[in-house]
Amino acid sequence: VTAAYYGDDPIHLNDIEPVTTDSEFWLTGDIFLSLRSLSLVMLYRPSENKVIWYKQGPWRFQHDVDIVNNHTISIFGNDATIGWHESHTNSEIYFFDFTSNNTSKPYSKLFLKHNINSMTDSLYRLLKDGDIYVEETNHGRLLRGDANGNLKWEFIWNSLINWSRFINEDEF
Repeated sequence: VTAAYYGDDPIHLNDIEPVTTDSEFWLTGDIFLSLRSLSLVMLYRPSENKVIWYKQGPWRFQHDVDIVNNHTISIFGNDATIGWHESHTNSEIYFFDFTSNNTSKPYSKLFLKHNINSMTDSLYRLLKDGDIYVEETNHGRLLRGDANGNLKWEFIWNSLINWSRFINEDEF
């Protein structure tokens, strides 16, 4: 059950993603909010003090929300189990398409094959060539791979990594 809650932090705001361009589904100035403990992502319009859209799951205890294009967002689903102590297989990147109202997991092969399984924290960045950069915070790993499950590189540190960034050549 995605909507079940466990713990003493009923909301736990994990991410705020500002909207910087208008689309059919959101306006500049809106914000996407990731509410971990509710396994909920919402689109809030401050100018109207109104929730425009929300969805619970299929992700669980998600983090990083990003806008992919004018009708799709992506979400890092930690997918931790209720109670935090049960078996946990892997995290996931979910794409939600507002046009079709469908959710997909285009990087499942990568996450399964390379056991990307951060129960808390973590972030990602979709790269221009279709690759994905992932910070697996709980295991001190940084990875780059593709939707076919191929790992391009991996960096492992014997410590936690928090809020790393991938900067491409144009940005550097």
